[in-house]
Amino acid sequence: MADANAPVSIVIRVRNEGRLLRKTLAALNAQDGPPLEVIVVDNESTDDSSEVAREAGAIVLTLPRSEFTYGKALNVGISAATSDFVVLLSAHSLPVGPNFIRLAVKPFENPAIAAVRCVHISNRQEVEQWANQSTLTWPAELTDVVARGPVACGCAIRRSVWAQLPFNEDIKAVEDKFWAAEALKLGYLITSSPAIYLYMQEFSFLGYIRKLNKDRLCFYQHTGRSFAGHPTTRDLWVDLFYTLPRRALRGMVQDLLLAFAVTSVPLQAWYLKLQSRRGQSLSRSHSVNS
Repeated sequence: MADANAPVSIVIRVRNEGRLLRKTLAALNAQDGPPLEVIVVDNESTDDSSEVAREAGAIVLTLPRSEFTYGKALNVGISAATSDFVVLLSAHSLPVGPNFIRLAVKPFENPAIAAVRCVHISNRQEVEQWANQSTLTWPAELTDVVARGPVACGCAIRRSVWAQLPFNEDIKAVEDKFWAAEALKLGYLITSSPAIYLYMQEFSFLGYIRKLNKDRLCFYQHTGRSFAGHPTTRDLWVDLFYTLPRRALRGMVQDLLLAFAVTSVPLQAWYLKLQSRRGQSLSRSHSVNS
């Protein structure tokens, strides 16, 4: 059973993200229930990531780049954890609020829970539904596990379940989704938590496409299925001749209105001052007449 004082281990994967890691570690240090330990798995960073982690009191484990997979990095970190409740983060996953850890592990009060998905603050649908707990059971569609299962950059898992079911070290992506599906098959549950985190890393346009493609390619290689559709020809034509021009026009109008509002601020202030003086004059005139 988990309670408010249950010890919690944190496992963070990092490579060359010292600046963001410093912010994440500071957020963990500000928790109302600080973690028992923070374990940083460093993938041979060439920046100050390891130094930042050690200065914050974290345990630093080095994983050579030649051996790296996301699954192996998780296994290395979790194997060093001493608590049965492990919160998984990336260096760029910033816990929001001092109760992040407490909220993340609270669902473990149910001994059937194997993992907890936290709320990604940029996922509007998740944020809007934070108060509605979502629980996965087996049988479940694999595409549903992808959509609602734990994300290794912001989730919590039960270490005793991991001991039975380590992460697959041979796949290049979506290792968290395949792990969740196997945990469900064993009879465990996957649920959600209102613990919120901010993904601080910003992808370039092409970088974002490459990441999505890598996830989908890996999923297809292991299942022969695709977990997301692709735009139809109609969608592309609508984007090209309707959506994009409409957004451009809307943006132009907003910019023009904002420019007018900013440049006319002195005029607006003068007008309000004039109105105030007129109001005062009318008030004095009314007082004299009465």
